[in-house]
Amino acid sequence: MTGGKFTFVSDNLEVKMSKIDRFLVNAEFMHLWPLANLEVQNSGLSDHCPLALSCISHDFGPIPFKFFNSWVGEERLVKIVESISAVPNDGELSDIFLANTLRNIKKEIKKLRQEVTVAENKEVKGMLDIIGKIEKKTESMPLTQIEKRTRVDLRVQLKKLEAIKVKNLQQKARVNWIRFGDENSSFFHRLINVNIVNNRINGLRFRDSWISDPIELKMEVRNWFKKQFLEPIRRRPKFANIRLPRLSE
Repeated sequence: MTGGKFTFVSDNLEVKMSKIDRFLVNAEFMHLWPLANLEVQNSGLSDHCPLALSCISHDFGPIPFKFFNSWVGEERLVKIVESISAVPNDGELSDIFLANTLRNIKKEIKKLRQEVTVAENKEVKGMLDIIGKIEKKTESMPLTQIEKRTRVDLRVQLKKLEAIKVKNLQQKARVNWIRFGDENSSFFHRLINVNIVNNRINGLRFRDSWISDPIELKMEVRNWFKKQFLEPIRRRPKFANIRLPRLSE
């Protein structure tokens, strides 16, 4: 809930605040709109604050790059890191050279992961089609030993790919207590959606106004941090004719 912590403020001399007004949604709603946001509006003359349920997903730009543990040991990824790290420094400052090296590694890893994801999705679709045809065949005639073995092998490969995806989901959701089998439960997916909502900033209040527009919000955050590093003293005192001890050249 954004825009305020309470939805009710009493009119009595002893001000009492409460959060009694709510929206009732089900798990299917949160699955379709995990970024839904509850906004508290100005109460006006009433002692209750109107609530607005917003399902609009604001685009704050690309999400930060995240390296998953399941990628460790992948041969093509190791080659990318080794090839880019072997590029010599052409006279750049060390910190700039390091930043450019890491940026190039990230760029190539993202490109590789896009290619791998497309290939894996295509592979999964092909295996599911073959399994579906084999299982469809069982309705009319018995299967051969080769078909039975093919179906079992394909299902094993699908489970391995699914296990990798589950590990990535667990790392992304920062869930360490999930046991085997829990990843397919509705509770696990609801937990992921809850983490997405908790980690997302739908808006912030600046100068008594609620700002949710991504561009305006980024500008306000930038200006706020800029003020924290401004020099409060415009004119610094100067030391004249003071011979301070210094290291010899």
